[in-house]
Amino acid sequence: MRSKQKDNPLLLHLFVVCCVLVLGTVLLATLRAGKDLTQPGLTMASTTEGIGVLSDSNSDEYRADDNRGGAYAATTLNWVEQLAIKRGLNFGVWGTWGDARRTGYKYNWSRSGATTHEMITNGQHTGLAGQVANGEVNNILIHIGVNDFNTWNGTYQAVYDGTVSGVALQAKVDGIVTDITTAVDTLKTAGA
Repeated sequence: MRSKQKDNPLLLHLFVVCCVLVLGTVLLATLRAGKDLTQPGLTMASTTEGIGVLSDSNSDEYRADDNRGGAYAATTLNWVEQLAIKRGLNFGVWGTWGDARRTGYKYNWSRSGATTHEMITNGQHTGLAGQVANGEVNNILIHIGVNDFNTWNGTYQAVYDGTVSGVALQAKVDGIVTDITTAVDTLKTAGA
């Protein structure tokens, strides 16, 4: 008997679209900086344009203050860390920034466990908007929403079993869209 939780083609499609957007952003920034993508071992050469990120654990640095890399933190890197170290993309300098940013690259406002609403209430979007307004960040990637509908934290189960449906489900989706729109509008208002 096949499991009720089969692959959702829409979710798979959204995941693929997000991956393409991430790779496209990285490729564009790399090409703008005149980097050779085939050159192995390229390290620490910084691009001139800053790249800001609003996300969750998919983009939060493994070497941040929660040290998700554990004993292998020096070699366990997420995509942001790899692109900064190996391709020289400019996510800002490494440091400890306090809430809502914590430890990591200056322009990466990603937080493990963040939902779209927490991105707004924690001020991640306004922090990044300040860096846009200061001319530090020229490119932005928003990759968030996984924690709004996920099996590990129970947010998807309520939809799947029908506990959240109809008007309540529409309100949940509308809230997510509103929060992402707020982030985009705030960032667009901050600068080109």
